[in-house]
Amino acid sequence: MKAAIIGREGRIGRVISDILQNNGVEIDDDADLAFLCVPIRPAIDYIEKGGHTYVEVSSVKSAFKRFAGSIVSIHPLFGPSSYRDGMHRTIVFINDISNVKYKEIIEEMFRGYEIVSMSAEEHDRMMVNDMIIPYLMSMIAKRTDAKYRTRSFDLMKSLASIVDGENQEVLMDTIKLNPYAGVARETIEEILEVIS
Repeated sequence: MKAAIIGREGRIGRVISDILQNNGVEIDDDADLAFLCVPIRPAIDYIEKGGHTYVEVSSVKSAFKRFAGSIVSIHPLFGPSSYRDGMHRTIVFINDISNVKYKEIIEEMFRGYEIVSMSAEEHDRMMVNDMIIPYLMSMIAKRTDAKYRTRSFDLMKSLASIVDGENQEVLMDTIKLNPYAGVARETIEEILEVIS
């Protein structure tokens, strides 16, 4: 089995490459199946140009609905710091975008990982709590400072590490392009209201 990886040198590209190679997949630029490990806008550009059957791996799925049936849409729910920890081994298969004949291929390529199916809407709604709110909290934590260290401050600063090393374009796409991101804003407003 062969696969190309566009964006192989990026954070998620290196992870996908490592997992696939460990599962016996040959990484070959001429393969028919190509993983798009790039931000959303470049991924869309690749899909529009054609040339491969593309597997997009973004954290926002609504942007890819217009390609339903002609691509594969997955979201690995792990990154460089967690994919080897034995706990974070879930990959979401977007069933209303993906060409379903590729589900078995994805399961084979990611042997040892749990593949769960859901719609693009279910995924994007889930990402509000799973990614957007943690990203926003992390961004707030990065802005805090204290004269003396306290346990509370140390815990807050540990939140700051969530966005450390993230590709800023991917981070902002995750927040801005998710049609349900307003829920995160409402959550933060509720917190501010409780504080006041």
